[in-house]
Amino acid sequence: MIVDAPAGTRPDTGDDGKEASGEDRCVAAAPFMTDRDTGSGGITAHSYWFNSYRFDRVAAIHASLEAFKTTGKVLSLETTAYLLQQLNQQKPLDNFFLSILYKQLPDALREQLFEPYLSPDGDQLRFAVRVFETGGGLDRDEQLVGIRRQLVQNLEIAPAQLHLTGMLVLYNNMLHSLFCS
Repeated sequence: MIVDAPAGTRPDTGDDGKEASGEDRCVAAAPFMTDRDTGSGGITAHSYWFNSYRFDRVAAIHASLEAFKTTGKVLSLETTAYLLQQLNQQKPLDNFFLSILYKQLPDALREQLFEPYLSPDGDQLRFAVRVFETGGGLDRDEQLVGIRRQLVQNLEIAPAQLHLTGMLVLYNNMLHSLFCS
């Protein structure tokens, strides 16, 4: 499953589309930043999802996906955030810590911790959701509709932001086409 940043949000604007000010805007580039950063404050300054202000929302999406009875393991940026918080001695993750960590991690480790769950610009989340296929009671179409409904209605994610992908969708579409024919 993929969740995009809301339409109209840009790194230099707030959620309402107006220019960010005060605490919301990074003032100057730190001397340790290099060309890998696209913004003056590192990835946390230009990413919609990868910052301390959005981690609660990512956690809510993750928990919502885990709540389905036919859902198995869910992997996402929340999984990485949980690991990072363990490494940070249970202290909340702040943007400075996240930016430095992301910057200083070796490429191989960054590929394992972030790339499966976050687009390079940080504006798209990816969730890996395993579903119990072999157990009884799985209605794939109902599962997909339920996920969409849960995220749109309860978490107020715009339908255009949400993209259901993967084997569950492909298999459901194949079975639907088979039944229709």
